[in-house]
Amino acid sequence: MSKEHCRKMKDMDKSTPRDMEYGAKRLEGKVMRLQGELNAQKADFDQQTQELDATRQDMIKLKGLHANKERQSRTAHNVELEELDGENTLL
Repeated sequence: MSKEHCRKMKDMDKSTPRDMEYGAKRLEGKVMRLQGELNAQKADFDQQTQELDATRQDMIKLKGLHANKERQSRTAHNVELEELDGENTLL
């Protein structure tokens, strides 16, 4: 091997651990950034899920109120019909 080639090989041996450390730090930084983004998205998803659950509960309550009003209306209507039938019988 030439002296130049030997020198380059020694330089590479010296720089490899430094390059690996630098690469590891870069990867750690990327992982931390991605973890932060994931946590933010999860928090947003959890908030949207809570809002949807609350809306769903409100809709269930409204449906129940509507059903009760409909039953009451139907009962009142049936009473009116019975009264009219009673009047027709008298006539």
